[in-house]
Formats: sequence, structure tokens, C-alpha cells
Amino acid sequence: MAKKIMAWSECSIEIGNTGANDAFAASLTSIGTIKDKSSSLEPSDGDVLEAIATGGKRVAREQQEGGFKLTTRVIEPEASLLTLLGIGVAGTGLNDDYGVKTHVVDGEWSVKLTPKNVGAKGIKAPKTSITYKPGWSEEEGNYADIDFEILKGEGDYWYSIFTKPSAASTYSAVAEPAANPKTAGYYEEDGSGNYRLTWDTTAVNGKTYYEIAAAI
Repeated sequence: MAKKIMAWSECSIEIGNTGANDAFAASLTSIGTIKDKSSSLEPSDGDVLEAIATGGKRVAREQQEGGFKLTTRVIEPEASLLTLLGIGVAGTGLNDDYGVKTHVVDGEWSVKLTPKNVGAKGIKAPKTSITYKPGWSEEEGNYADIDFEILKGEGDYWYSIFTKPSAASTYSAVAEPAANPKTAGYYEEDGSGNYRLTWDTTAVNGKTYYEIAAAI
């Protein structure tokens, strides 16, 4: 049995503006230091439609699709994060301090969650809506709870799953792909400069598949 590489423990989260046609962001920025055990991806239940006849008899029921939400807590958020999200502007507060203008984050954002362990699975969502909730306490100091409500974009999927490569991994194109790229362990470029294991069970004509040429 192959060794399981777990995606638990430490992680990093990066964000960037969603591109045209709901494409994954061209560049990403870290949201900062994440509090231990504060990050999770959870599904939400969709609405339930029911038809109730006289006497309380249920004659039809339909479960609609829900969604997904990624949540995390950032320790002592940096001013650069607030500026990136459009929350505040440096030098506009009292005595030229940092001025917080709003807590509403406009626009649509791509998010990437990368696990610590090489070979573990991370997630990339091209299109999300961000809710930013700042706070302070004697126990924790300044913090911000950030929710990423994942939206289904033009690609018609919620998020993609990628395998974290070694930092020193390089990839080379496969000249003659096998009939089943998935079982061959091939990778494909995801459009943001990263590589993920392909899900193709038959080789797609004209598509470039990759193998790990070197990894440390």
C-alpha cells in the first residue's frame, strides 16, 4: 500500500484578483501568519424544496446543490493585506496612522491553500467572495477571521485539487503520452504556472503532459 501523505498541520493561504472569464489569478500574495488549527474547508447544504399536500403529506422533495466555504484566522494582519483588500489606506488616519475605511471586500478573488507536506493535496479556487472580520482580544491581540465563499465560475467547478511538488521539482514534456495519462502519473500545467496530476484517463490530442524531471 502506498504511503499516505497527509495535508494536515501547517498550511499557507495566498490570494489574488480573479482574472478575465473567471480565470485563476495571475499573481498571488500571502495573507500572512495563520493561527494554528483555524483553517477549514466545509460544504454548505443547499436549499430543500418540498411540496406538501393537504394533511401534511410530503409529495415531492428536491435537495439543491449547496456550496463551499474556506475559513481561516490571521494573526496580527499586516497593513499590506488591508490595502490589498481595499479595506484601508496608509496615512489617512489620526496623526497619519493607517486609516481603516471599511470592512467590506469588493470584487472576486482567487485563493490557494498549500499544505506543508510535499506530495499532499492542496486546493485552488479561481473565484471566491471574501468576508473580512477583524477583532482584538487580550488573549490573542489583533486578528482577522477571513471567509472565502467559493463561487462556481465559467469553468463550471468549485475548486481544483493539486499535489504540492518539491520546491526543486522541474517538469519535462512527455513526447509520446501513454494511452492513460492518469495511471501513468503525468502532470498538466494548471494555467497559473503550477503543475497538478492529470485526471485524464485517455490522452487528449494536442494537450501537453509532463513528468517530473528532477525533484529533491
